[in-house]
Amino acid sequence: SLHEAAKWGNIDKIRSLLNNNPSLKQRIDSPDDNGWTALMFAAKNNHSDVIEYLLENGSEPLLINQAGETAEDIAEQYRNLEICITIRTVNKSKAKRDSVNFFSHNPLHRCAEYRGNKEWLENVMRTSNAKFVLYNNLQPLVKENSNKLISIYKLLFSDVEDFISCGALVVFLGSENLIEPNEKLKGMWSCLAGFMEPGEAIDDAVKREVHEETGVMVDSVRYMASQPWPFPSSLMIGCIAIASTRSDNSALKVDRKELEDARWFTKEQANMALFPKHYKFVNERIILPPSQAIAHKLIKNWLRIKPNL
Repeated sequence: SLHEAAKWGNIDKIRSLLNNNPSLKQRIDSPDDNGWTALMFAAKNNHSDVIEYLLENGSEPLLINQAGETAEDIAEQYRNLEICITIRTVNKSKAKRDSVNFFSHNPLHRCAEYRGNKEWLENVMRTSNAKFVLYNNLQPLVKENSNKLISIYKLLFSDVEDFISCGALVVFLGSENLIEPNEKLKGMWSCLAGFMEPGEAIDDAVKREVHEETGVMVDSVRYMASQPWPFPSSLMIGCIAIASTRSDNSALKVDRKELEDARWFTKEQANMALFPKHYKFVNERIILPPSQAIAHKLIKNWLRIKPNL
């Protein structure tokens, strides 16, 4: 098996298994009954060539076993320092990749030079490629398909022409057609968020919002990533900070007008929430935002940069 080959450092066997079995490559981090992965066995037994090969083929160094140990923790425990350095280097590289804005993979052609060209704008608006999104109070009009998947409702010019021609703002009035929140999303945990005040610095906004919503004091605010939010024209700025308040859930002062709830989470809990398919021994399932969301990237980035917190 892959685990046995990794345990004994049989790199040729591992290459053969992964090259001849594409489905196994997709399950390269499948755990044993104790949550150990092939990467962990190789880390324990100091097989640096196996470690490098597994990492090159997509093995995830953040995963933990039932004892709460990552492959790096195991390598450090057995004083396999070269392997520790290799895994840390990969984590730093992945941290940079994780912080890349999802929307930047396909940069938008904003046609900024045409913004003042009324004739060009009117012609483009009437094409079948032009789409309009209606929203009310920052909530977009959405639809639900037969598979219960929710997507933003996109309209053509002919759908909104009457509103535009009379000079009115194209807005969605009323909420009778808005889909109720997906049951699967109820109970989702995310990062704290808020709005910056005019004239306020990013650092000060982070400190103020976190304290107002949870009573937690933070310092050492560090910018991590940003993500555009087009409803209507906002920019989300993701930051990581260090809390000076003790991590005690009973000490949190949750602003119930802003938040349904707030909790501290351990490294292990966040790890299990990010990779739910890997952990068979988890009793409490914690739902996090999808990988495209900036909150997801902030959590994963925190785990990679500070793997031992």
